Amino acid sequence: MTPERSRGGGVEIGEEVEETAKRELWEETGLKANDLELLGVFSGEDRLYTYPNGDEVYTISIVYVCRDFSGDLLSQTNKNL
Repeated sequence: MTPERSRGGGVEIGEEVEETAKRELWEETGLKANDLELLGVFSGEDRLYTYPNGDEVYTISIVYVCRDFSGDLLSQTNKNL
């Protein structure tokens, strides 16, 4: 999955990764995570991504499962899933 096709974002200065996951979930869906379970961390040479301007980076995906949440799901008319 490429960065533009996944949900998530960057870790802010001083922020823990789990806090980032909760913040990004809320920003992108309107849902508040009450509990997260780490599913896995995915990285490696196969995770090379080239931006349209030619810059290359290796991506890391830290994936959580959230079964306990609250809130109302936002309509996503301007973002691709």
